Amino acid sequence: MNQKILFFNPYCYWPFHFETDLEIIKHHIEQGDKVTVLTCDGDLSSCEPNPNHNLSICLSCIHRRHQGFKLLKISNKVKFLNLVNLSKSDRKVITNFPKYPKNLHELKSLFLNNFDLGLAVTSSLIDYIREPYPNPNNHKEFIKQNIESALIVYLSVINHIKKHKPDKMYIFNGRFAPLRAAMRAAQLLSINFDVHERAGVQGKYSLTSNTYPHDLKTKKVEIESVWNNSKLSELEKIDIGSRWFIERRLGKDQGWHSFTANQNKLPDFIDKNKINIVIFNSSQDEFEAISGWENTIYRSQNQGIFKLAQSLQNDKRIDLYLRVHPNLSKITNSQTKAIDKLKGRYSNFHIIDAEDTINSYDLMDAADCVITFGSTMGVEAAFYEKASILAGHSLYEDLNTCFQVNCHNQLVKTIKNNLIYVNELSKKNQKNNAIKYGFYMESNGLFFTSFQQDGIFKMSYNGLTLEDTVSLDHSNFNRITRRISKIILLFKYLFIMFFKNVKL
Repeated sequence: MNQKILFFNPYCYWPFHFETDLEIIKHHIEQGDKVTVLTCDGDLSSCEPNPNHNLSICLSCIHRRHQGFKLLKISNKVKFLNLVNLSKSDRKVITNFPKYPKNLHELKSLFLNNFDLGLAVTSSLIDYIREPYPNPNNHKEFIKQNIESALIVYLSVINHIKKHKPDKMYIFNGRFAPLRAAMRAAQLLSINFDVHERAGVQGKYSLTSNTYPHDLKTKKVEIESVWNNSKLSELEKIDIGSRWFIERRLGKDQGWHSFTANQNKLPDFIDKNKINIVIFNSSQDEFEAISGWENTIYRSQNQGIFKLAQSLQNDKRIDLYLRVHPNLSKITNSQTKAIDKLKGRYSNFHIIDAEDTINSYDLMDAADCVITFGSTMGVEAAFYEKASILAGHSLYEDLNTCFQVNCHNQLVKTIKNNLIYVNELSKKNQKNNAIKYGFYMESNGLFFTSFQQDGIFKMSYNGLTLEDTVSLDHSNFNRITRRISKIILLFKYLFIMFFKNVKL
């Protein structure tokens, strides 16, 4: 039976993600489904690809959308609707909604019905400025624009769903303000939906049903389900799961860029006569505004690191190393500033900077124990049969790969009393459990059938990328059409820029 499928498709500017939309849309068209696509024509005053509402980015985004549907020859097989669909009462809600929170707690606490709008806007803000604990008073205009954009999407998508009554909906990512708004609208009206994102390896995309891929409970269940429901033999699953870890160590780009590919220095400074503890931290951007990821032991990773360094400062048997995540390279924020202040404070505490080319895996090998707050290095250490302590949440937390602590004193006691050492059988069990995670990352998701992924951001269709089609699209008719579109969008853009402070 043919279905009515609704796509929320405002972000066409980012390679891979828009192509994923096109891939899924084409699949549904080939199945005979009726596809409706909600589009943005410069309507949102702020979004992740274009936070400052730059006209040229809006134009490029819209043109990329046109080129994408044209490349796949499906423009006339899809119904396009502008995403904005507001009633007078909706506009009143947007006008009266508070837009200037006094502090971060007040911002995060903003809700409308089931929509955790404050957390969604916080997530967008953190991503924009790379600061896990932003001060809203320093970003008033950004917050105001994102609150308005999120409310426009939330209320509009509710109206679209009520009118068109789709059987299913598709959304990208679900974490950022406008995207989470669409997701919460679908959840409010109990519409079945999938959120698409990158998979654990190239050539695939992932679909998460009825929630975003950052949902900790859902993902933990998925990891077990993918393993248990696979028709492959145990040996085949072990081989596939192991391959993910091995290729990661070799610096292969998988779902994202490898952060270790250019690390080539040996940690020859390690004193093997001591107990060497290596902490692998992570950037606190992505999960800081996601419910369920709150650390119940420490207020932040830095607090955990500082307390541990302080607690172990007088134990001359122990050397403590912090490997700062390469993703924090050239980032100046509260997290990196606090780490810098810790340099040289304790004689047995050493910091390896994000830019340092010391190989993280050689460092892991040299360690007696690895401590993480959710970094993938925690489960990777378990795969390589290294003692691994988890002091936070992670997707692998229920796999029995790591020793989990529930308070700071337990963490210190575990280290000081040499409880980090486990027997060979326990190491083997931890490795086998870690392989489940690798198997999930390697095998979860759907292969692209229309597009081919040639790199993290490079997607081609019949040998052409969307960027290639821009240079080929040079007919007089197309040039005139684009110019008219630019004029129309320019007027819309000027209207928004001049009147965005006027009550909706």
